[in-house]
Amino acid sequence: MTLLDMQQNKIYRIKSVHCTQDTLAQRLYSLGIYAGVEVKLGHTSIWQHTYSIYINGAQIALRKSEAALIEIEMLEKA
Repeated sequence: MTLLDMQQNKIYRIKSVHCTQDTLAQRLYSLGIYAGVEVKLGHTSIWQHTYSIYINGAQIALRKSEAALIEIEMLEKA
């Protein structure tokens, strides 16, 4: 399951980030996107080209292609 599969009002944990580009991997890491972090869906654009997520108290917007690289799991407490 990736960020593309997230549902509203559920909490997820990032399992891994599958990124082959060092620049993008560093950008995601600097935004707090790495394994073990809890994440929640904010909003998606009309045609789901961008995804807004909440992570560590911040709202972050990601392109669909970036969201597809982030593997997640749903937490039971959600």
